Amino acid sequence: MGEQIVTIDSGKGSGKMAWNQMTRWIKRAAQVEAGLLAGLAIAGLSLPVIAAPSDMYKPQPLPASNSISGEITVNDIPTGSGGFARDYRISAKTGDRLEIELTSDEFDTVVLLIANDGTTLLENDDRGDGSTHSRIFTSIEQEGEYTIRVQAFGNSTGGKFDLKVTRLRAL
Repeated sequence: MGEQIVTIDSGKGSGKMAWNQMTRWIKRAAQVEAGLLAGLAIAGLSLPVIAAPSDMYKPQPLPASNSISGEITVNDIPTGSGGFARDYRISAKTGDRLEIELTSDEFDTVVLLIANDGTTLLENDDRGDGSTHSRIFTSIEQEGEYTIRVQAFGNSTGGKFDLKVTRLRAL
């Protein structure tokens, strides 16, 4: 018996997806907090938001070392542009100055800093040195929990990456 295929109809057109890929997508979408997932592109189609109560979505805390090596795969958060992302949580105090750096030799990186209410505060695609690595410098205005989103640019699946957050000190 061959692989089961699902036909998806958005009202603007239709596309096909393998059943096992669709079930992985549904399970992952159910983990995404309302407001963070604004849309999803599958087979070039825009679909409605699928969201779950906020207590279902739990980004990983960034380790105490403030750095992590990971890998973005199709099992991570769909970005809505055909790519995927992974989220990490950090706590920051008012006045903290942060450098957030995302590098990869496998994909064009994008890094976002997201407030606790789901608002994207900062986003960087290419850090400006001719590479496709990403970097954000910021001063925190309000103490609280923040999400750092690691994602591949465009519709790239992703790959291995290194994320590092440095808390800068005044001289």
